[in-house]
Amino acid sequence: MKTIKRRLYSNIEWYTYCHLVLFGSLLFTSCDLFNSEDNPDPDPPENVDIVIKPHDSFISQTNIEPVSFVIDDVIYKGTGSHYSANFEYNKTTFAKYDPISKESEFLADFPIGRIDAIGFTLNGKGYIGMGRTLITQGEWSLTGDRFKDMWEYDPETNKWIEVASLPSKARFGGVGFAIGDMGYIAGGNDGTIDEFDDPLLSKEVWRYNPTTGEWKRVADLPDDIGTHAASFVLNDKAYIVTGFLRDQSRPSKLYCYDPTTDEWLSRSSLPVKKWRAMSFTHRGKGYIYGSEEFGTEDPYQYDPITDKWKKLTTSEESFIGLTQSNGIAHVIQHRIFIGLGYNGRIFQSSIYEFKFQ
Repeated sequence: MKTIKRRLYSNIEWYTYCHLVLFGSLLFTSCDLFNSEDNPDPDPPENVDIVIKPHDSFISQTNIEPVSFVIDDVIYKGTGSHYSANFEYNKTTFAKYDPISKESEFLADFPIGRIDAIGFTLNGKGYIGMGRTLITQGEWSLTGDRFKDMWEYDPETNKWIEVASLPSKARFGGVGFAIGDMGYIAGGNDGTIDEFDDPLLSKEVWRYNPTTGEWKRVADLPDDIGTHAASFVLNDKAYIVTGFLRDQSRPSKLYCYDPTTDEWLSRSSLPVKKWRAMSFTHRGKGYIYGSEEFGTEDPYQYDPITDKWKKLTTSEESFIGLTQSNGIAHVIQHRIFIGLGYNGRIFQSSIYEFKFQ
């Protein structure tokens, strides 16, 4: 397969924001400002926690709401949507990106296109499952099929194989994470409705064992977490926060799952309301960055020892032009890479590096 190396912003598409919004304005920015070859990095600003620097661009095709995971320091991503002249939903394109060598490569397509899926890594293999298709009717985007299947990707063979489906209702917008050798899916929209035809979000949590290929239901979530929540794992415990509830509110409660006791415990709430945010862990702390709730994009740091959140400052006075939601975030060799997604006006193919001062 052909390996592609690209310079920053070489293939960024500048289009108006039209996903769930019917009008907007086009944002113009000089790409030369971000060309690190022509503009050496200035001295880092003082009194900031994080310096955000352009890094590279990821070959496009699934840059909005992708599922991504890491195997051997390489980022893999697929599913989701793409915008060129028009929105292209339910993508099957799958690719990998090495942020150290800055090399990208298209891989075997994911078998069934979708958005709002979940994913995780177990024992050197990647897993993607659940999700939904999105269909358009005039000016509206509506849910088509929901999925309960799970697929395993082997980077050695570059092949997908279907494994056991979730033994429950199909769902989308849940949270996927891995603890040890087990994968988990929590919450999501499974199509259940109340007497007023309003959606009821699932509180189910399921554990997947890749050795036996079996699913087991574990302790339910103590409360609705909303769809499109964020999660991170610290010290073999999973943390879930943010999301989008059926009444359009954004929960800020933080819940911690301990697999040794099969219990969910409440922790300190995030001080702001976010959804479709990105999350990662770094040196024993959890981080939440970005949001589709404009004005709440700033990163927050969570310390599991003190059970406290801290708002972090960055080198950017404005997040215009940066990934703000629906992107990816991974830590490779203690380096933090965030990118893709969109910020309401720009659909990103770029990768940025976050550097702590």
